[in-house]
Amino acid sequence: MMKKWLSTCFAAICISSSLQAQLENETLKLWYDGPATQWVEALPLGNGRIGAMVFGDPVHEQFQLNEETVWGGSPYNNTNPKAKDALPRIRQLIFEGKNKEAQELCGPTICSPSTNGMPYQTVGSLHLDFDGISNYNDYYRDLDIAKAIATTRFTTNGVTYTREAYTSFPDQVLVIRLTASQKKSISFTAKYTTPYKSNVVRSISSRKELQLSGKANDHEGIEGKVEFTALTRIENNGGSLEATSDSTLQVKNANSVTLYVSIGTNFVNYKDVSGNAL
Repeated sequence: MMKKWLSTCFAAICISSSLQAQLENETLKLWYDGPATQWVEALPLGNGRIGAMVFGDPVHEQFQLNEETVWGGSPYNNTNPKAKDALPRIRQLIFEGKNKEAQELCGPTICSPSTNGMPYQTVGSLHLDFDGISNYNDYYRDLDIAKAIATTRFTTNGVTYTREAYTSFPDQVLVIRLTASQKKSISFTAKYTTPYKSNVVRSISSRKELQLSGKANDHEGIEGKVEFTALTRIENNGGSLEATSDSTLQVKNANSVTLYVSIGTNFVNYKDVSGNAL
């Protein structure tokens, strides 16, 4: 009986090890045969602080950006002063099974009398508008779950383009790598958009950087005080890079390009937004 039990355990261990090895050898991916047409179809990347949604459009690529401390409004206390005195009575009603009465008492005593809390908000989007790409085929995009890399691949005019993106935790940046099967095939214009009225976008060709500075919205009467700065540095291999306006950078005829996107805010802690967003 003992031998049979040991044999069964050994077989189970072997099967488990085999399945584990099989799972490790398999690449788990979310993959699609077309670009995202709405936000929920974009592929998510994140390192715990910086987040990006990758749309995978061959002509008008978009990276919607987030940073964990960009919130509407500003530090404040929306605690209901009646909560402390009302809590014992609410507990008693719950213990007595009088849930409806407890809920009715919670409304005016526990819930905030003024504001409901501040919303998480976006930074904006980095847009890459490509030249020389019209009709394309062999389209493929995926998110490699194990490697946390989003890839877009397609072919147009005999050239295969590959775009890879990931968020680095050690370096705290979003990295975007653009390559093509033929040299001098990558041309695009980079720009930022953001929903906030208080924002400034400027191109710095001498540093190969595009900068977006802004301030999050007011919310429920609370002034927006969270300031942020997003920087995109463009490193082109071959071709040229120049500022085509105060708010755009253009790459022409590059062999490959790497973009580094960083985001900073003035957030210090939950009650202090006196930091430097740069």
